[in-house]
Amino acid sequence: MPDLQGLRRLVGGVRLEQPVRRYIVQIARATREHPDLQVGASPRSIEHMGDAVRAAAFLDGRTYVLPDDVKALVSPALAHRLVLTTDARIRDRRVEEVLDDVMERVPVPVEFQGA
Repeated sequence: MPDLQGLRRLVGGVRLEQPVRRYIVQIARATREHPDLQVGASPRSIEHMGDAVRAAAFLDGRTYVLPDDVKALVSPALAHRLVLTTDARIRDRRVEEVLDDVMERVPVPVEFQGA
């Protein structure tokens, strides 16, 4: 069984193609521009999201990341990093609802090649 450093190397070898990278960046940008968010996703959160989706692909037995990996991990990876505006809190908005809005607006990459 590989040690932790070995696992990190294996996960680091999972391909994160440019269209999927752009998808993650567009999602983060959309959170920073969303009117219900005071604080959106930071550049560091983009980096961590990349690590998370690589790990998810690895655990799924793939050597490449799919846009679906990003979709599945957006809320778990970003929700705790976002801060609602006072107005959004008054309206009882939840960060997860805002992320759903963001995901509906950001186009999923179609030029992705995958395997």
